[in-house]
Amino acid sequence: MKQPKIFISGEKRRRGPIAHRLLLILPNNWLWIDEFNPEPGKPLAINILSAIHQSTHMIVIWSDTTRSNPWVNQEIGAAFYKGMPILPLIQEGIPLEGMLEGLEGVAYNPRHPEDGIKKLVASLQKWLEEDGYQLLDLKEVD
Repeated sequence: MKQPKIFISGEKRRRGPIAHRLLLILPNNWLWIDEFNPEPGKPLAINILSAIHQSTHMIVIWSDTTRSNPWVNQEIGAAFYKGMPILPLIQEGIPLEGMLEGLEGVAYNPRHPEDGIKKLVASLQKWLEEDGYQLLDLKEVD
């Protein structure tokens, strides 16, 4: 059974709480989040590019601070170059820019992200099923 590998991109301060929720819902071996996958002695940029190369999908947590983050924009560029599907989770009121402009995404309220996370997981499930991944029962989103 093939398994997805999902790269989570976003500015750490905004990404953190959402990434932690996703770790509780999705199988941990599906996700790649830099702070949870350290490789001491190896440059972070090499770790990130390697993870993007090995990933099948990307979730971008798009926020007021993410859009000006050079790391995030480079990760998005690498994913586009690879042809990887990207699903943005978009902070309400913050338009998608650059390579993400025109993509459909899921809105979230940073003060109460639960509804956005539920919609993101539902969209991700549909996406993965369409791409031929066999999904296990995911944990409930509270």
